[in-house]
Amino acid sequence: MTLLAQQVCRKMGLGKSSVLATTLDEDQLNEWQKEYGQFDTVIVAGGARLPCHRKVLMEHSSYFRSMFGGFRERSLSCVEIKDIRNCKIMCQIMKFMYSKDLVLNPRTVQDLLCASTYLQIEALSHTCVQYISSRMDKTTAVSIFLYTSNLGPWDLHLAAKDYILQHFDEISKTRPFLELSSEQLLSIISSQKLLVSSEYSVFKAIMNWISGDPSERSTDLNRMLEFVYFHLMTSDEIDQCLNVPMIKKNPVFSGPIQEAKQYSMKNKDEKLSHWSQTPRPARWPKIFIVMRMYWKNLPMEYYDFRKKCWKQLAEVENWRSCISTVGYKSSIYLLGGEEVDTNSPTGSRTVNRVTRYDCESGEWTAGPSMLLARRWSASIALGERIYCIGGIGGKGGTFEQRLSSMECLDMTERSRWKSLPSMSTPRSSHTCEVMDGLIYVVGGGDGADWLSSAEVYDPEKNEWREIANLLTKRWKCGLVHHGGYLYAIGGMDSPKAGIWGAPLNTVERYCPKRNEWLAVASMLEPRFGCAVVSHQGKIYVSGGFGVNKSILNTVECYEPEKDKWSKVDSMKKMSGFVGGILIDKPVNFEQ
Repeated sequence: MTLLAQQVCRKMGLGKSSVLATTLDEDQLNEWQKEYGQFDTVIVAGGARLPCHRKVLMEHSSYFRSMFGGFRERSLSCVEIKDIRNCKIMCQIMKFMYSKDLVLNPRTVQDLLCASTYLQIEALSHTCVQYISSRMDKTTAVSIFLYTSNLGPWDLHLAAKDYILQHFDEISKTRPFLELSSEQLLSIISSQKLLVSSEYSVFKAIMNWISGDPSERSTDLNRMLEFVYFHLMTSDEIDQCLNVPMIKKNPVFSGPIQEAKQYSMKNKDEKLSHWSQTPRPARWPKIFIVMRMYWKNLPMEYYDFRKKCWKQLAEVENWRSCISTVGYKSSIYLLGGEEVDTNSPTGSRTVNRVTRYDCESGEWTAGPSMLLARRWSASIALGERIYCIGGIGGKGGTFEQRLSSMECLDMTERSRWKSLPSMSTPRSSHTCEVMDGLIYVVGGGDGADWLSSAEVYDPEKNEWREIANLLTKRWKCGLVHHGGYLYAIGGMDSPKAGIWGAPLNTVERYCPKRNEWLAVASMLEPRFGCAVVSHQGKIYVSGGFGVNKSILNTVECYEPEKDKWSKVDSMKKMSGFVGGILIDKPVNFEQ
C-alpha cells in the first residue's frame, strides 16, 4: 500500500496490520485527492483498503447511492464489500469511476461485469457487455446465453440470443446447443428474427437437440414441430423428414408433414389459393430483384438466396428510363421516369405513369398516376403505403425543376396519390430507406451541387427534420437499413454538378441514437447507381457503374459483424444504373 493510503487509513482509525497492498499508486491517489479533496471513506474488498470519496462512488453507482443515502453505512468511515473478493477488480472499478480508465481483457472482463452489475455501475456494465458482445462467436454464444439467463445482465443475454438467431445453422451443430432447455429452444425457433438457410435446417436442429436426451425430450417434439414450416421445404426435404424413425412411427408427428407433402404436389393455382386463405409464415423466403433503369431495356433478374444463383425474371413492358422502383408484397412498381417523345424539343418527356409487375401472375398492369411527373426520384414502401420523394419534373413536358415534394399511395385503396410535406432540400438521384418506422433520405443533387445532406420523415408527425450530414457527398449511392443502423454505400462525388466524377467504394454507417456517420470497410470495387438490399444478416450490392464509366454486373456481400466484403456470383447481364428490390419469393417459384 502507498504511503498516502496508509496515512488515510490511520487518520480514520484503521490499524496498519489490516492493510494490504493495492494496485492504486501514489500518483493516482494524489490526483484524486487534489481534485475531490480529502478522502472521506475507505472501501474494503478482497482484504485491501481503498481510500475514496463518497461523492464519486454515489455519482456512478446506484448501490453506493442507496448505501450512503439511508443505511447504517452512512455513518461509517470504512465499509467492506464482502461479495467482491478480488482486490484488483475493485481497484479497476475505482479507476473507472474516477477517470474512465479501463483496460479490458478476456481473463478479467467477466469478473468486472459481475462486480459492476452487483454495484449497479451502468456505464461500466455497458462497456463490459459491448466488449463481450464484440468477441462473441458460435462456440461461446450459447454459454453466454445460458449464464446470463439467471444472473444477467439482461442486455448481454439479449445480445447472445440475437447472435444465436443470426447464426442458427452453425450454432445448432455445436455441443453447447444441446444444453438449451425446451423453453429456451422454443423461444429461439419461434422468433421472427430467426435466420436460417432453409426450414429443413430448423428441423435438423430440433432432431439434433432431441438426440441429447431422447427419452426426456421426445415429449417436446410436437411443440417444436409447430415452428417448422414444412410447406416451405422442397419435396425431397419433406421426404427426408418423413423417413426419420421417430417421425415415421408416430402419426401425430408425421401428420403435418404429410399435409406439406400433399401441398408440394399441387399446381400453381391451388398453391395460390392455399396461401390466400392461410397467413404466410414470417420466414417466407425472399428474392433480390434487379432492374435496369437507364439507357436501354434489359430483362429483370433475381437472385435466389437459397440456391445462390441469378435467374431471369421477366421482360419489362413499357420500359422507361430514369424510373424509381419499389417492392410491395410480391409486386414491383415502376414510378415515373422518362420516355421518348418526338414532339418534345428534347426528344423525351418526364411522366407520372405507374406500372406494376405481379411476380405471382407474371402480368403487367397500370397503376394510378402520380400527381407530378418525376424522374430520378426515390421511392419506398412503409406499411400499407408507397412513398415517392423528390426527383426532377413537375407537371410534365419540358418545363422541369428539382423537386422537394413527396406524395404517397395508400395500397388499401389504390385510388389516387396524396401530397405530403416537402423535404427541406430539392434533390434528385438521392436514396431513401426505412428504419424504425421513419423514412430517411440522403445525398443526391440539387442542380447546383452534389449533396451530403440528409433528412428524415416521421409519418406519424407528418414532418421532416434534418439529420447529420454524410461524411462524403454521394450521388446515386446505395442506402440500406441493417441491425439498427443505416449504411450509405458507394455513389459518386464530383467537383461540379452535372459532371461525372470518380465512383466511390467507401461506406459509412449512421447511428440514429448518436446522430452521426462513421466510416466502415470499403467495398472491393468502386460503384454508383447500384442496387442494395439487406437479407439474413448480410448486405448485398449489385451492378452500377464503375471506374471509367464501366458497366458492372458484379455483386458484393458485406458482413457487418466482420466488417468485411466478399464477392458473390455476378448477374447475367451488364446492368449499369439499377434498382434493387427485396420481395417475397413467388409461390410458383421452386422452393
